[in-house]
Amino acid sequence: MKHLKQHLLILKEYPTFQNELVTMLQKMRSVGQPLSTSVVHPILRGMIESLAHKILCNGHGGFVVTREWSRQFLKHYMNWCFCMATTIASKMLAD
Repeated sequence: MKHLKQHLLILKEYPTFQNELVTMLQKMRSVGQPLSTSVVHPILRGMIESLAHKILCNGHGGFVVTREWSRQFLKHYMNWCFCMATTIASKMLAD
């Protein structure tokens, strides 16, 4: 967990890029796109790998954009959290 928090702070060195990530996710949410970790994780990973490869190669060895990192990014930078998913089988009918 300690490494996860350290890796979240990597983006503080790149405020413009951090703002781009936040703005893009806010726009997606504002138009009604459902944002689960299955959607957010590949987006964040792709953007970081393509636009900010210097983050990955700039002495921050071992940094990998994982699902947990993506969740922590949303919690830390956007103040979002994920609700526990439910399925149709877990819902009881009223009658």
